[in-house]
Amino acid sequence: MNIEILVFFYMGICVSMILFNCVVLALNMIQKKRMNRRDRRLEPYIREQLELLERGEEIEEGHLAEMEEVFKKLAYLRSFEDSMDVLEKEKPELSRKYLKALSPCFVNGAADYFKRDILEATYFTWLIRKYEIAKDENTEFWTEEMRKLLQTSSIYCRENALNILYDMGNAAVVVNALLLLDERQIFHYSKLIHDGMLEFKGDKQELLKEIWSAFERFSVDMKVTLLSYMRLSSAECCRQVFEVMMRNDQDDEVYFACMRYFGRFYYEPVYPVLLDILSNPDDGRWEKAAIAASVLRNYPSERSVDVCMQALYSSNWYIRNNAAETLESFGLTYADMAEVFEGNDRYAREVLQYWLDYRSVKEGR
Repeated sequence: MNIEILVFFYMGICVSMILFNCVVLALNMIQKKRMNRRDRRLEPYIREQLELLERGEEIEEGHLAEMEEVFKKLAYLRSFEDSMDVLEKEKPELSRKYLKALSPCFVNGAADYFKRDILEATYFTWLIRKYEIAKDENTEFWTEEMRKLLQTSSIYCRENALNILYDMGNAAVVVNALLLLDERQIFHYSKLIHDGMLEFKGDKQELLKEIWSAFERFSVDMKVTLLSYMRLSSAECCRQVFEVMMRNDQDDEVYFACMRYFGRFYYEPVYPVLLDILSNPDDGRWEKAAIAASVLRNYPSERSVDVCMQALYSSNWYIRNNAAETLESFGLTYADMAEVFEGNDRYAREVLQYWLDYRSVKEGR
């Protein structure tokens, strides 16, 4: 009898757990639907103001005062965004004028939201970028506020702040912001920085000039990031990059970044340096030879072929692989490299065979 009671007790527990999980699942589904439901309660009021603008009139002062109150509550701010998403598609030009007229509301809202919880500050910053509020007006105010946000602990808030500075298009401001991150030792992912800089809305030549004027003030990590940006943006500054690369006791990571840059830009003075690195690899830093083998695909010549052929016999897999890939990029055939296939080094044959087969498959497609 006691065993039967115990079994029923456990069955009751199991049924209770199943019911509890079903209730939680149902509540989560309801909450998710609520979150995904667009709140457009402000749309009629905003639409009235757009109609005024369409007739050449000004937005009502009372409406601006009401929007000041709207911006103080996060739920209403979300409703504002949902309403604007619809109206921007219908009337983009009028919506742009309307948002410009709301610039004082965003300025006052920033003073409030940037003192709140970091998630709310991040959301408000994202709205500023989305509606390009900081692009043309109150630039000094927004620049100073974004510099403050760069020092927060949230990577999302920092990223939004940086993107706003990129959109503002002031080269000096962007470089000073990067210096601030660097000097305060605030970690921000390198890829986020150089990818964001590619979207810079101002004069990119001016940005490049500002970077070089402050280049030596940056840390090693930031120098590598900036060199990556120059490479990805196709910024032609071969002379400056070569000078950085050839400085005595240059940090290895900066040196590698400079080498990769010349994989995109042909620069005659760096060619013998690359050949020497691959011909006489440093066993302590095999990365130099591996990168040189890869970069040489931008420097096709008989000498490059000879050096890469010798690199196929390296004991390091990365050097062999990059050299074989470079030889394949030169368009060489099996007959051109018969000595490798007829030789005794199985590893050299296999890596070369792989890249030649890869080319055959690619051409077959």
